[in-house]
Amino acid sequence: GFHLLFSRFNAANTTELINHAFSLYPDVITAETACGSDALGVYATDVMPSRKEICAARNSFITHQSRLKGRSLQRLLMQINRMQLQVAEQNLADMRQSIRCHAGSGYLYFAPNGVVRDCSVAGRELGNLREWNYDLYSLLRSYPARRIRREVRRSGCFCTMTELAFCNLLLSARGYLALTASVL
Repeated sequence: GFHLLFSRFNAANTTELINHAFSLYPDVITAETACGSDALGVYATDVMPSRKEICAARNSFITHQSRLKGRSLQRLLMQINRMQLQVAEQNLADMRQSIRCHAGSGYLYFAPNGVVRDCSVAGRELGNLREWNYDLYSLLRSYPARRIRREVRRSGCFCTMTELAFCNLLLSARGYLALTASVL
């Protein structure tokens, strides 16, 4: 399979990139829009294409993807990716999270130095496992971690990362039901 990443660096060539990837007839092709990562020191303005470019790439990708037949698991993966792209596009259009974000509770990011973050994009630090004697349970119940989870619930942040959209889809009743209905 292939995973396509649409960024401002390849935005002018996304149709060509998509055509080439699909011409190789892989079992699965997924796609996402590049966004910044505070944890990596890359900001959205550095890599993210414009909303117009994102919409054009998504529409081209979905058109190609809908032509694929695939077996049941492949169809499920295609539908998941289609929904992820739609959530990411909606987030960008509204400039807010369209499905509740579960950063810090539904998923975590662990750095090699022991730092635990709520999200790879926002990169809010919940604590360091080394300072908590590698007791993740205690770290997650700490005041700083609880404060960050409250901040996530109240925040106006949003992202276009498909992996995060997938987690948020599965962890929200509305997203889970929509995904289930689309596959039946």
